[in-house]
Amino acid sequence: MADVPVEYKIRNAKLNYDSKASRLEALIIRPIWIILIMIVGSVYSFIYYIIVMVYMFVGMILGAINGITSVLLANRLEAHFNWGVKTLEVSFKYFTKVGNYFSRRGPYMMNLTDQRPPLGMEEDAKTESGASIA
Repeated sequence: MADVPVEYKIRNAKLNYDSKASRLEALIIRPIWIILIMIVGSVYSFIYYIIVMVYMFVGMILGAINGITSVLLANRLEAHFNWGVKTLEVSFKYFTKVGNYFSRRGPYMMNLTDQRPPLGMEEDAKTESGASIA
């Protein structure tokens, strides 16, 4: 038995209402920044997708071996189970990171603030217990 964290954790963002809006930001900088955010986010998504697909491919090979051993020996491989758990953990971690990336840039992209977010991926936040939040 293994406990697999199946949570989707979004980090908090602070938004302050500001009635002043920059015309330069709205007309020139924001459209360019949104395009850059989409490009960078797509690159992160693609890289994380490849990593998860490698885990899943190895899992498929182990699954085939596990199926053969189940038929021949009436026994499942523990390595397949452990790899499946690891695959779930990795996929949740990376998909949550991509979700966080776009969620934290949403207020700027929706013109709720003029405060430009960074293009790069943020480091993992730490909770009070020291656990990592992707």
